[in-house]
Amino acid sequence: MTLDMWIRQIHRWLSIAFTAVVLGIFITLGLGQEPAYWVYLSPLFPLALLTLTGLYMFVLPYAARWRRARSIDAIDAAVTESAPGVFALGYIDHGGRFCVNHVGRSDADLKVRLRDFIGSDSLFKYGYSRSSEAAFQRECELFHDVGPPRSLVHPGRPKGTSWECPRCRIFAGRG
Repeated sequence: MTLDMWIRQIHRWLSIAFTAVVLGIFITLGLGQEPAYWVYLSPLFPLALLTLTGLYMFVLPYAARWRRARSIDAIDAAVTESAPGVFALGYIDHGGRFCVNHVGRSDADLKVRLRDFIGSDSLFKYGYSRSSEAAFQRECELFHDVGPPRSLVHPGRPKGTSWECPRCRIFAGRG
């Protein structure tokens, strides 16, 4: 689970705890009993944590937009040719390794295609190919080598071609 998902889960459970404590205070008052003074203060701790997690979640979309803008600038600076190619999107893990989440290709202009795919993953690696067929074959090889979690379906071949995957021959017999 990612940090964002953990914080959302904590926020949900804190809201349940906060609601239960406040509800308990109202039920106690409804029964005609006066709770101890500290009971009135007990919702403040979950409320403070709810404020922190809520502010974090409030900032997330703005941070994502900022990361996306940075990624597009990085693509524009790095990818200089208008050519076919392949790319991998991912992140750096705690050990400093690049972990691939998605692989893709462009049959014509790698920069345009890469800009379309940048989103939650702000890091990318890329390589130019001499032709769109070479890009297709390299994407298939990356798909089989890496098994990226966000690329669940085998890469498709361009319409009007009879190219085959160099690894699994998934398109064999289909014109």
